[in-house]
Amino acid sequence: MLCGYAVEAPIRGFFVSAANGISRIVIRMGRESAPRFLIRAVGLAPLPIFCFLQPAYSVAHPPPPGSHDMVGAGRGQSGDMASKRELLEDLLAPVVESLDCELWGIDYQTHGRNALLRIYIDAERGISVDDCEKVSRQVSAVMDVEDPISSKYTLEVSSPGMDRPLYKLEQYQRYIGAQVELRLRMPLDGQRKWRGLLAGVEGDEIVLRIDSENEYLLPIDSIEKANIIPQFDDSK
Repeated sequence: MLCGYAVEAPIRGFFVSAANGISRIVIRMGRESAPRFLIRAVGLAPLPIFCFLQPAYSVAHPPPPGSHDMVGAGRGQSGDMASKRELLEDLLAPVVESLDCELWGIDYQTHGRNALLRIYIDAERGISVDDCEKVSRQVSAVMDVEDPISSKYTLEVSSPGMDRPLYKLEQYQRYIGAQVELRLRMPLDGQRKWRGLLAGVEGDEIVLRIDSENEYLLPIDSIEKANIIPQFDDSK
């Protein structure tokens, strides 16, 4: 029953379908200026294994006292935050790839006048301490030259870990069948955090199965954060 669901934005449309005994709820949000939907995805993701923290400062044009141009993390600024991440990905992906690693994803967070730039790198061979150190050094050099963040920030380079974050549709596709934890941009039924089985990817939407009878079709743009939930074999 959908009548029990309360959302904090106008609903543009929804429908419920059933396949193989599983009911599917498809949600679309109405405000064009807001995220298309509100839900956070939680999923299986490896914990970071190696981590290198490095304080960094803007080389040019430090912000004047009491002001800064970093993108905030509030809901109304989610589009600007996404644009900032895209800019950083375009800038740093070639740097990471030149060191025989893959740029798995970027987290960019602001805390007042400070920021945290967390870069996840991956490789089929696995990620070592040396990989993190090399990437940290090269990324720092590029950031000093390009100066995309005009205030104090901390640079962190890490492997994705067991609670691996998910950013792109192809990453969700790769981990179909995993348990995930999601955080939505806006609450659904009074909550933003959800857990379930990543049952599939359809177009630009993911299928989150909550139980044996219900699953949600969620646009990837509605997901603020997603991680794999590590599974451990208790029999060993």
